[in-house]
Amino acid sequence: MTTLKPLLMSCVLSLFLIACSQKHGYEGEYKFEQSASIDAVDEAMGALMELLGGNGAQLVVIGPDYIEIEGKRTTFEKIYAKKSGSQSFLVFVENGKEEIWKIENEGQVLTQNAGFFQLRMRRVGDL
Repeated sequence: MTTLKPLLMSCVLSLFLIACSQKHGYEGEYKFEQSASIDAVDEAMGALMELLGGNGAQLVVIGPDYIEIEGKRTTFEKIYAKKSGSQSFLVFVENGKEEIWKIENEGQVLTQNAGFFQLRMRRVGDL
């Protein structure tokens, strides 16, 4: 029994480490795109995109548990993909709150509605 206990503990630890290192499948490099639903918002979106790196050129890196923009990394408790009906979503969990992005175009585009406009990130590379 004494030799079985260390073996059992190492198996449990291995399973725990495997479960914690699971990827969500959408790790990669993305760039913001402008997408406004009405003309009045175009100017505001243009200014936002300018702040993000000049008309959407800002590179965003999404890792297994973080987002990195201009070298500034934000770590999340969890990032995971979920399905609801026929739609898929990428969920970022921080301090118990969820930020949800819709997964479109076979995982190449992430979108989030923000009132009169929509934020879009297009995948441009893999990690």
